[in-house]
Amino acid sequence: MRNLFFNHHLAGLAFVAYAIAVLSPSCAQAAKPRKAKTPLPPAAPVAAAPDFAQWKVWNYKNRLGIETGRDADGAYFLALHGTTNRADKAWSMSSPQLAIPDGAHEFVVSVEIKCEWAIKDHGKAGDKAENAIAWFDGAGKKLSSQGMPHMATGGSSGFEKIREWGKIPDGAKSCKVKFGFNSPDLKGGETATYRAFSFETVPEGQSRAAEFEAAYRDNACLRETFMKRGPATPPAAPPPGGAVGPSVTLRDDGFVLVDGKPFFPIGVYNVKHATVNSNSLDIAFADLKAAGFNMAQTYVDAYAPEFVEAAKKHDMKLWVSARRLDERFYDVGRRNPQILAWYVGDDSSHSVPPLAMRDNCAAIKAADPLRLTCQADSLKASEPLSNYAAYVTYSDVFMPEIYPVYGHKGDKSDATCVARVIMDMKCVASDVRQFNDGRPRGCWPIIQYFSGWNKWFHFPTREQLFAMTWASVVHGAHGVMYFIYSGTSVNRKTGLKNCGITETPETWKNISDLATQLKEWSPIIMERTPREQPKVEILAGPKRDPLDVDASVTCLYKVHDGKGRLIAVNACPEPVTAKIALPGSETVEKAFAPFEVFLK
Repeated sequence: MRNLFFNHHLAGLAFVAYAIAVLSPSCAQAAKPRKAKTPLPPAAPVAAAPDFAQWKVWNYKNRLGIETGRDADGAYFLALHGTTNRADKAWSMSSPQLAIPDGAHEFVVSVEIKCEWAIKDHGKAGDKAENAIAWFDGAGKKLSSQGMPHMATGGSSGFEKIREWGKIPDGAKSCKVKFGFNSPDLKGGETATYRAFSFETVPEGQSRAAEFEAAYRDNACLRETFMKRGPATPPAAPPPGGAVGPSVTLRDDGFVLVDGKPFFPIGVYNVKHATVNSNSLDIAFADLKAAGFNMAQTYVDAYAPEFVEAAKKHDMKLWVSARRLDERFYDVGRRNPQILAWYVGDDSSHSVPPLAMRDNCAAIKAADPLRLTCQADSLKASEPLSNYAAYVTYSDVFMPEIYPVYGHKGDKSDATCVARVIMDMKCVASDVRQFNDGRPRGCWPIIQYFSGWNKWFHFPTREQLFAMTWASVVHGAHGVMYFIYSGTSVNRKTGLKNCGITETPETWKNISDLATQLKEWSPIIMERTPREQPKVEILAGPKRDPLDVDASVTCLYKVHDGKGRLIAVNACPEPVTAKIALPGSETVEKAFAPFEVFLK
């Protein structure tokens, strides 16, 4: 095996020696005017570069161990090793210049990757830590570069072959191929291995377009990659004594059924002892129940007798962490009828590899078939592949973390926050369409109502809070969660306090009014959605939301007790007048205030 960084150390020693010579006073007196250097000609392109020892490596702060060599099959490989549990381990490797034969007009890049984590591309060709290909003319001048967004893996225990196809730009005589990623941050003992690189060109008169265009349509190649991971590891037989509680399932449209009856979760994160509840969980649950909430979570101890008894007394459902099936899970957790779902991932794409979640979900279902599994993660919906894509087929419910109001008041996010909710909700629906295995999936968005945590310097306004929540319902929420009940810690660097829904009487009133409204509308929301939906015509104001994701006013129409009901949301910080044609013949013309929610 060869260490790629040995030459870099030699280069560093040479530079130190050079600096001493040039900067010493005796040498400075004898220095002569320098002649302009003639640029060196570019290195002659090579036909192929399968040996990764020939590639140039960038390793952020040398936080990854990197080795090259040949494996037992004779294939050249490069292996990345996590040496610590620190974050920020971006890296990339760039090939030598690869020759392009005359007349070639298409290319195919392929490589095999093995990594238990999902590796995705962000589509940023200019980023150091991204898959990309750069094109050069005959003089070695760079013509252009492009990302390779299809070179992503879903996490596997064996090698996956991934490929990118495209057109070679006019005038390109050589190229450089780059692989890399900024995420995941491989932890100590974790490994990612690249091997069997190839770069093919296709001559004029031939084409691979039909093969690849079909695979790229609707991310078919990625779907195939994510679905090839095989069955879960068979779980160990659970100890005697089954789960206790109602049967919790998902209806075919993703809504929750508790013993066959519809249930719309309205939940809050991290219910705990706090000044606002006089350090009493009984008071905390009583207050939440009165405000309209029906579900809760804690980061403290969900098995503590006081927590369990308070939830039972006030009939609050719970979602509880289950990433280790220990005695408490078997003997206490699965016998608690208040637990509705097991929490199998928090910031999933950074905390649990896809295959580990697969196996854990299978083990949980074997031990407790009565409850759902759920996971939460930030989505990154604007990227070519979301954080959810590699995890769609595992948990029953996904909880997108949607915290779009950041910075100080007046930040641009104040204008785009509702549009961000819509973008994320549409991304979740798209991921389920593309990567699902045919089973129902639920979506319980986690809507921001907090400030702090280094980035979020102010609460959403009441109007933003209501509009974000109802926009998530319009675009497919099967329940709604809020982060967070209370926050008391202060960041030592910024002095910024973390604040939750109980921070002030005003924040508590806002969230209570909203939770009560959601509770009242829950039977309507959970009606099956009619195929025919309202048609919206914008008469005045912006026609599109600030991110151009959807129309400025979006609607959801339901029928409850024989009566048509309408939910409409203005996603813009400006007034909008809209004409809404409901199914049938009724038309509603409405002048919306900024971020107004209209319930009819």
